[in-house]
Amino acid sequence: MSKIIAVTSGKGGTGKSSICAGLGYALAKQGNRTLIIELDFGLRCMDIMLGVRDVIQHDLGNVLNGDCDIYKATTQVKMASNLSIVCAPRIHLLNLTLLSFTKFVKKCVNIMNISSSTLPLVLTQRI
Repeated sequence: MSKIIAVTSGKGGTGKSSICAGLGYALAKQGNRTLIIELDFGLRCMDIMLGVRDVIQHDLGNVLNGDCDIYKATTQVKMASNLSIVCAPRIHLLNLTLLSFTKFVKKCVNIMNISSSTLPLVLTQRI
């Protein structure tokens, strides 16, 4: 069964991304397939924190706009074989609706099995 862990705060600079990166890494190292979905539109940093900045080809904006599917937007993190990331878009999405985001989360839950979010979202599955 998939689990979603949401890490939220109404204030910037409180460590949401750091918590998600650390939590995602720890869950992956424990054998859980883990997906971090970064939701900090316009302020993405998870790709830098996890060392995959130069390999990101697609992001959450591409998925929500229908330009690619979740698989193409998912990037494997080299430091932990069970850890993957979907980065937030570099720019703020004006067309994001609750319905489109809900559909996206349901697809992710079907793919994996635990989730955390800045408002990242970490999806993992026990292997």
